[in-house]
Amino acid sequence: LGIYVRGYQDKNTKRFVREIAEVTEFYVTEDNEAKENVIYKKMASGREIKRRPSKYLLEYLEVQGVTLDANAIQATEEVSDDEKDVETPVKADDEAEKVDVSLDI
Repeated sequence: LGIYVRGYQDKNTKRFVREIAEVTEFYVTEDNEAKENVIYKKMASGREIKRRPSKYLLEYLEVQGVTLDANAIQATEEVSDDEKDVETPVKADDEAEKVDVSLDI
């Protein structure tokens, strides 16, 4: 599991706040393919995206003595096009190209 914790200073209380922004599971299928599944994601707008865990995570937890119902996490709608994170593949230096990255802050 990968957990992304976002930290920021609250405007009202001036205190530092931490929140879980994303939970991702990483696993290998029976075909020996590396996969990832974002189980939880909180967008900057505050909207939350939830997906069910894979059968691999459920099996792993069961072996550890944790029973989690497959329907315990109710999946929400998918991320809209304007909320998707832009993922740029990493290229070797000889294949590198300039990438324009703009942030809405």
